[in-house]
Amino acid sequence: MPSVESSGRPRVFATTEMRLIPHHASCPECGSADVGTDQVDLGDGIEETAYVCDHCGTAWPLACICEWNTAHARR
Repeated sequence: MPSVESSGRPRVFATTEMRLIPHHASCPECGSADVGTDQVDLGDGIEETAYVCDHCGTAWPLACICEWNTAHARR
């Protein structure tokens, strides 16, 4: 759970070790741009907001998070 400042707003932490990579809102299966978002059950009671293709029903995440070691990239 994120910590909260005295103002009641969540604190934001910056990191150089992780990177957020957003996905395109066009279906990777059929190429349709007719997509929306919905809650998708991942199993074990975990849900994620995902893009869902209105044409073929394929679902994919809004973004992925990956390790990104900027110190290594500078070498």
